[in-house]
Amino acid sequence: MSIQTVWLHVGHGKTGSSFIQSALAASVPVLDAVGLHYPIYRRIYDRARAGHVSSGNMAPEAGALRNLLDRVPTPAGTTDILLSNEGLFHALFRKERLIDEVREAFPGAKIKMLLFIRDPMDHMISSYHQAVKRSGFLDSLDTYSENYSIPSAVVGFLDAAAAEGIELTVHNYSRHADALLPLVEKWLGLAPDALVRPPVERVNRSMTNAELELQRAFTRHLGKESSRFISDPLCDRLPDVDSETPGMSSEGLKRFLDRIGTLLSELNGKVPADEAYRIGTEADYADMLAVGREDSMNLFSNAQLEVLAEAIGAHIKALQDQLTMRSPRHSDATEIKSASAAPAEMTKKERQERQRQRSLRMAAKTERERKKAERETAKAERDDQRSPRGQSSPAA
Repeated sequence: MSIQTVWLHVGHGKTGSSFIQSALAASVPVLDAVGLHYPIYRRIYDRARAGHVSSGNMAPEAGALRNLLDRVPTPAGTTDILLSNEGLFHALFRKERLIDEVREAFPGAKIKMLLFIRDPMDHMISSYHQAVKRSGFLDSLDTYSENYSIPSAVVGFLDAAAAEGIELTVHNYSRHADALLPLVEKWLGLAPDALVRPPVERVNRSMTNAELELQRAFTRHLGKESSRFISDPLCDRLPDVDSETPGMSSEGLKRFLDRIGTLLSELNGKVPADEAYRIGTEADYADMLAVGREDSMNLFSNAQLEVLAEAIGAHIKALQDQLTMRSPRHSDATEIKSASAAPAEMTKKERQERQRQRSLRMAAKTERERKKAERETAKAERDDQRSPRGQSSPAA
């Protein structure tokens, strides 16, 4: 089967990718009907179609494309292939050179790319939320802003795409946040309203300041994996909650605006004028200043509290079940028997030390169980990438 065109949606991050990918998953029958195949693994398909966060259909890793094509059947009549993952923004032209794998998989096919960019201040703040939510970032918005470098990466991506002779369409998410699907439909040559809208209007939303602070607190004590029962359920189950902007110092704000302003003068010459980046002045962002925020209260709605209680409770219950199922040689009965065999003349201090040691052992066991659960979760995610969805139709 000869593929005529490969369509690559490459992000970048925090430009509505999850929303677009949810629509693409829900629209698989529509796309198949016009010869456009969106190959996707079953569990990723199910999550995306339900409006949950996903990473598209192609992992930005060496060999992932070949594995996907081998495991997900291509329907008869397919003329074009559609691939989506915001990680492709970083992996196509850098050392991974995934663009070479695409060309090898589809020799002679035309390659068309869609890149969404976003105004730097909005994007930096949204990326900060994501770093706290997904990467365990604990520091301030000031610190995060000092290392924000996406506009520089965009320059490199645009130059690389031009050097490769690839047809690239660029849109600014900040201009089209409420109308992303019409842009995707136009890019793909589909009829208006052809794509099925996701069941929720926001996928992978940013957080409120209270949610940010709670996630950071849990990360400090339990690590970034705590997002599974803090930020993930909050954002998945309450997608319509409006996000908030954390505070920033006046000095940090000025440094960021000065640095980004210099970059934009070069970058805007490389994108269509009506999609150009915009950046405001210090006065435009005065409400972001951190003055007076240090001791502000963090408030949660009843709905947020209910989600948190259910998610944290489920996590605690899972840990309790794991402890109950541990082997007999580690059972509470063995420890109780050992404790009851202690000599009667044991002093109060010795009993306290014995209890402390027992508590430490229990804590160590709990930590081992937690790490085991994390390994099992990671293995399940890898298996998702290896397990075929079967057919490209939701009826599969």
